[in-house]
Formats: sequence, C-alpha cells, structure tokens
Amino acid sequence: MFRLIVPLVIILISVGAIFGVAKPALEKRNALELEVASYQVALQNAADLRSIRDDLLTSYNSISTRELDELDTLLPDSVDNVKLVITIDEIAQRNGLVFSNAKYDSDTVENTNTTSRALTIEEIQEAQRPYSSSTLGFTVEGGYENFTNFLKDLESSLRIIDISKLGFTAVDPLKNGDNYRFDIEINTYWLKNA
Repeated sequence: MFRLIVPLVIILISVGAIFGVAKPALEKRNALELEVASYQVALQNAADLRSIRDDLLTSYNSISTRELDELDTLLPDSVDNVKLVITIDEIAQRNGLVFSNAKYDSDTVENTNTTSRALTIEEIQEAQRPYSSSTLGFTVEGGYENFTNFLKDLESSLRIIDISKLGFTAVDPLKNGDNYRFDIEINTYWLKNA
C-alpha cells in the first residue's frame, strides 16, 4: 500500500507544483513577452518617426532663404503693416500713382473689448481660425491706366491681399481729364502665433 501512496503523493505534489509555481511563473513570462512586444512596437514607431522627422528636416533645409522670405511675405507670422504700406507705396510709385492716407484697422477678436459682453458666433469662429486679418485703407491718385496697372501689380505681389472696397472720384476734371483719386480698402492676413 505504501508503494501506491508514495507515487500518488508525488504525483499530487507535482501537479500542485505545476499549478502553484509553474503556471504563475508561465503567466508572468507571457505577460513580460507581451510587454516586450509592445516596447518593440514603440521602438519601431519611434524609429519610423525619427526617419520621417529627418526627411522633413532635410526637405526644410533644402528650401533656400529666398524662398523662406517669399513664404514669410506671402503669409507672415505677425501683422507688419509698416512693411505692407511701404510695399504698396513702392507699387504705387512704380505705376506713377501718389500714395496717401493710410489707415490701419485690425479685425482680430483679441483687439476688441469682449469682457463686458458675450462673444458672437462670428467672433468665436474668427478666434478659432489659424490666421488673423486686418484692414488697411489708403488713397492713390493718378491716371486710370496707371491704376489698372497698379491693381495688376498688387494682385501679383506675394502678400495675400483682398480688396474689400474701392471708390474713385475725378480730381479737378477741368485741369486734367485723366486724374482720379482712388479710395481703396484691403484685407490682409497673417498666421497667428501658435
């Protein structure tokens, strides 16, 4: 009988050892393998991102400073109304027009007093845009053909400009039949600081 009980006890101890010691150790090993696999995926993702970053950096560094300046002119990261006025004045002079009466007005929500009232839907939408706009009014005087050439040059300049208002009057038609005063209002845009 002793021969029968000893092997049975040894088998029970072995089964108990498997379920008591080996199985938890095996589960722990499997959990560690899953964790290692997730770390390997994370490392691969990091390597992929590093490769993408390097490619983007190479592309960015291949852009010349002249092209970067043109991009900054196209859509600057701040409103530079002095530079804009100088540019418009140069275009006007190049086309034989006299530039005057520059008036700047910002349309941004940041510059309006909103502490004493609720924001309108338009103001909320404008605040959420990645860009801001401002209005610049000015006057140019000269001939009609010069003015159309001025508008063409203004249109082909790098800065994004929308003409929102345009008015004209004849300046002393008895003296010179082709001399007009053109009152212009434009909208210009810049990227908000992120």
